[in-house]
Amino acid sequence: MRGRLIITADDFGVSPGVNRAILEGHLAGTITGASLAASGDAAEAAAELAREHRTLDVGVHLLLAAGRPISPPSRVQTLVGKDGRFGDRSRLARRLVQGSVDKAEIAREIDAQIDWLRAEGLSPSFLNGDRHVHALPVVRDVVVAKAHELELAVRVPREQFLWSGRARISRKLPLRLATKLTLHSLAGQLAQRARRAGAFTNDHFVSPFGFFPNPDFSAEAFTRLISKFDRGLTELMVHPAYVDEGVRAFWTDGRVSASDREAERETLLDPSFAAELGSSSPVLTTYAQARTDRRG
Repeated sequence: MRGRLIITADDFGVSPGVNRAILEGHLAGTITGASLAASGDAAEAAAELAREHRTLDVGVHLLLAAGRPISPPSRVQTLVGKDGRFGDRSRLARRLVQGSVDKAEIAREIDAQIDWLRAEGLSPSFLNGDRHVHALPVVRDVVVAKAHELELAVRVPREQFLWSGRARISRKLPLRLATKLTLHSLAGQLAQRARRAGAFTNDHFVSPFGFFPNPDFSAEAFTRLISKFDRGLTELMVHPAYVDEGVRAFWTDGRVSASDREAERETLLDPSFAAELGSSSPVLTTYAQARTDRRG
């Protein structure tokens, strides 16, 4: 059986520029699914687009380490700061290890974000986390239980690493590699728990951020990623956007990160990449379709 490929655009609903880029990529045939951030500034507009374009598979993009909660801050006090907003991933991970985050509050907020999509008339088929927070200890247990209960697929972000050799090695490389290796281990643990619980997952995971020494957002790099797997279910994670104020605010790395989003958009809208997808070994699919196929 030929491999199958899901191309998921994250951060749907973060800003109008993100929404526009994701819709254009879907219409161009290079994006099969989008994970929607319920508390994003343009979430309602994203939900409207999803209702209008039902071929776009929609999932839940959990925000626990950026932005604001759907729940009243008083109901998720151990997850937010004094300003009522989430902290960053490092803060969340540290507090989880310290045991200072209430598991019930995690479940409450995850329920709230899923319920928001459903109230918008959407039927999410998969679940993942912004900055892969769904792979963190404690959070992953709640996520796996919820995915099993609601029959949602779960992204296993166990990223494949590829050496590009195109860019100079920076001083940030050791820290980046350490972070990637930690997430790789956590994703492996998530996979074990999800599969033990009977939750549907991807077999492989790739993204432009898997290239070392630096991420690579070129069409050539994307082609290398998708040609690597001719068996199983592979998910390619992308983050296309037209840069606007919402994009700059959400990605705290500033201009560099924002320009990366534009580079991804350009590749996904490149007709040559769409043509490559049509002739490549993996067959394009969605989480919803892949799950149906496996049941059959």
